[in-house]
Amino acid sequence: MTTADDSRPATISELRMVRDQFNGRIDNLRDELNNRIDDLRDEMNRRIDDPQRMMLWGMGLLAALMIALMGVVLSGV
Repeated sequence: MTTADDSRPATISELRMVRDQFNGRIDNLRDELNNRIDDLRDEMNRRIDDPQRMMLWGMGLLAALMIALMGVVLSGV
């Protein structure tokens, strides 16, 4: 490999420096990607949990209403 201006062959230390820079960029990109994946996973879980929670509340309220209505009917009021 040569230097950026092709004036001479790159030294081992220069190659290592470039490698370390690329590894640092790769690590940063990997961290950003993992953070984005975590954000998307959290958003997906929230979108799944909200309707489930609403459905459970609705079913619970409906069951409570039915129990109250059965109590009224059975008591003969």
